[in-house]
Amino acid sequence: LRSPRCLYYLHPPRRFQSQQPSMKLKVACLQINPVHGDPAANIKQADDILRSLKRSDGVHVLLLPEMAFSGYCFDDVAAVRSVLETEAGATVAWCKRQALRLGCTVLCGYPRSVLTQEKQGAGDTTAGNGEPPTMTSASASASAS
Repeated sequence: LRSPRCLYYLHPPRRFQSQQPSMKLKVACLQINPVHGDPAANIKQADDILRSLKRSDGVHVLLLPEMAFSGYCFDDVAAVRSVLETEAGATVAWCKRQALRLGCTVLCGYPRSVLTQEKQGAGDTTAGNGEPPTMTSASASASAS
């Protein structure tokens, strides 16, 4: 009889070897110093920084942090309400523009307003019962393909 140790040396574990050529993924990360509570100023700041980035640079993913355009720390819930967005908001629109311009996927977090289904798109800023909308953190994602 052979001991398990001998069997190990006779039959070493197989290592994964891909038959596919490896692909390099080019990720660009954008970190700005946001003006707290001023998404428009922060979007302009991001646009200014990214102006020199071109489609020919070959970026596959453009990554921004959570709440990049609104600022991150708020004193209370009421302070966050002024920067809440829906899927039709400025962050998602910005991600779509950059994805099309650069030919890549863009990821950015934002504070999201969730309205009840019957009130969505009606321009109402309440959840239908007089209460403010539910807030969640969301990630805007846009892809050129």
